[in-house]
Amino acid sequence: MTRDAAVLAVIGALMLGYYWARWRRAENTNRVAKAAVDTAGKQAWRARGVMVLVGFFVFVLIDLWIRGSGRR
Repeated sequence: MTRDAAVLAVIGALMLGYYWARWRRAENTNRVAKAAVDTAGKQAWRARGVMVLVGFFVFVLIDLWIRGSGRR
Protein backbone atom coordinates (compact mmCIF):
# COMPACT_ATOMS: atom_id res chain seq x y z
CA MET A 1 0.00 0.00 0.00
CA THR A 2 1.38 3.36 -0.93
CA ARG A 3 1.49 6.30 1.39
CA ASP A 4 -1.28 8.09 -0.52
CA ALA A 5 -3.56 5.07 -0.28
CA ALA A 6 -2.93 4.83 3.44
CA VAL A 7 -3.79 8.51 3.92
CA LEU A 8 -7.00 8.07 1.95
CA ALA A 9 -7.90 4.98 3.98
CA VAL A 10 -7.40 6.82 7.29
CA ILE A 11 -9.39 9.86 6.11
CA GLY A 12 -12.15 7.60 4.83
CA ALA A 13 -12.32 5.71 8.14
CA LEU A 14 -12.47 8.95 10.13
CA MET A 15 -15.23 10.32 7.91
CA LEU A 16 -17.20 7.08 8.14
CA GLY A 17 -16.94 7.06 11.94
CA TYR A 18 -17.94 10.71 12.23
CA TYR A 19 -21.01 10.40 10.02
CA TRP A 20 -21.97 7.04 11.57
CA ALA A 21 -21.95 8.65 15.04
CA ARG A 22 -24.04 11.59 13.79
CA TRP A 23 -26.56 9.19 12.27
CA ARG A 24 -26.72 7.14 15.48
CA ARG A 25 -27.33 10.26 17.58
CA ALA A 26 -30.09 11.37 15.22
CA GLU A 27 -31.80 7.97 15.53
CA ASN A 28 -31.83 7.92 19.35
CA THR A 29 -35.02 7.10 21.19
CA ASN A 30 -36.58 9.69 23.48
CA ARG A 31 -35.24 7.92 26.56
CA VAL A 32 -31.66 7.97 25.26
CA ALA A 33 -31.99 11.58 24.08
CA LYS A 34 -33.30 12.70 27.51
CA ALA A 35 -30.43 10.92 29.25
CA ALA A 36 -27.95 12.65 26.95
CA VAL A 37 -29.49 16.04 27.72
CA ASP A 38 -29.36 15.38 31.48
CA THR A 39 -25.71 14.34 31.24
CA ALA A 40 -24.86 17.40 29.16
CA GLY A 41 -26.51 19.67 31.72
CA LYS A 42 -24.52 18.12 34.56
CA GLN A 43 -21.29 18.45 32.61
CA ALA A 44 -22.07 22.09 31.81
CA TRP A 45 -22.51 22.89 35.51
CA ARG A 46 -19.30 21.05 36.35
CA ALA A 47 -17.46 23.09 33.70
CA ARG A 48 -18.89 26.32 35.13
CA GLY A 49 -17.63 25.34 38.57
CA VAL A 50 -14.16 24.65 37.22
CA MET A 51 -14.15 28.01 35.43
CA VAL A 52 -15.04 29.78 38.68
CA LEU A 53 -12.24 27.97 40.56
CA VAL A 54 -9.67 28.71 37.86
CA GLY A 55 -10.79 32.34 37.74
CA PHE A 56 -10.42 32.63 41.51
CA PHE A 57 -6.90 31.17 41.48
CA VAL A 58 -5.86 33.39 38.59
CA PHE A 59 -7.24 36.41 40.46
CA VAL A 60 -5.28 35.46 43.58
CA LEU A 61 -2.06 34.96 41.62
CA ILE A 62 -2.42 38.27 39.79
CA ASP A 63 -3.25 40.04 43.06
CA LEU A 64 -0.15 38.59 44.73
CA TRP A 65 2.00 39.54 41.75
CA ILE A 66 0.70 43.12 41.59
CA ARG A 67 1.14 43.68 45.33
CA GLY A 68 4.64 42.25 45.19
CA SER A 69 4.04 39.37 47.59
CA GLY A 70 4.61 36.79 44.91
CA ARG A 71 7.97 38.15 43.76
CA ARG A 72 11.31 36.99 45.08
